[in-house]
Amino acid sequence: MEANPGYFVAGLPKLKRVEIVFFPDSAAAVDALRSGQVDLVWRLPGALFLALQGEPKLNTTLVPTNAFVLIRLRTDQKPGSDPRVVQAIKLAIDRQELLDSAAFGLGKLGNDSPIGPLYADYHVEATFQRDLVKARRLLADAGYAKGLDLKLFTPDSLGFPDVAVLVKEQLAEVGINVDVVVRPENIYYADREWLDANFGLTSWGSRPVSQFYLDVMLVCDAKWNESRFCDKEFDRLARVAGSTLDEGERVAAYHRMQQILLERGPIVVPYFFSQNAAISDRFEGFELQAFVGRSDLRLVKLR
Repeated sequence: MEANPGYFVAGLPKLKRVEIVFFPDSAAAVDALRSGQVDLVWRLPGALFLALQGEPKLNTTLVPTNAFVLIRLRTDQKPGSDPRVVQAIKLAIDRQELLDSAAFGLGKLGNDSPIGPLYADYHVEATFQRDLVKARRLLADAGYAKGLDLKLFTPDSLGFPDVAVLVKEQLAEVGINVDVVVRPENIYYADREWLDANFGLTSWGSRPVSQFYLDVMLVCDAKWNESRFCDKEFDRLARVAGSTLDEGERVAAYHRMQQILLERGPIVVPYFFSQNAAISDRFEGFELQAFVGRSDLRLVKLR
């Protein structure tokens, strides 16, 4: 992209030219950054971000976000059509371990709801307790006392394959055998695999308005309702939250919806991850945004 000399804001953009380069994986992008082939890399997995801290000629930066990893089972197909299986999976997943091990602690613990910590009064802090004994009992009651086999689909970005392996290990403790299927991110999202997979991981970006998640992923007719969740009480509360002029009523609706998702929702939101980036120290003015694509490159300039 070339700077527009007639741009309507005087003095912007500060760089004459910006080139965006796509890499097959984050490790390749980091190698290019270290060698000076590129100047900025964002959407860094935790391990690579931490590895870059303290490196000469590079500056690292992170921001907290409402972005999250979603683990979900479709409720319109077996075995997710049995609420006991859904609840067993929720009870078997160790959210703290996923945050600490897969995200290297760079984030905030989730509570199986997309209403993240940056939404202030709308957000409810995590309270979910792991219970392997109850999970095994629920699976036995659902007819899976001898085990259950599942394929877990995941994109190959943001360290999600590491999340999938940890989920596989955690579910094995209650007799669920998971085969992890890693797919290229561009294919996974472009070809609807993320929507069609029976059991999958999804990356949801940080949005400025929390109502977005309710309307596009959780109400009955949501276009990206990958879990096929449908709950009349939840839908009624979502309409209230999106339309009321009474802020107290909106807060109460958001809190109740999060409780519904915790009790009977088919989704697991183990943590909200930070947005991580590294940039050459030849530049200044870069401000990373929670939704990384909104980072304003007009402000970046050479030192």
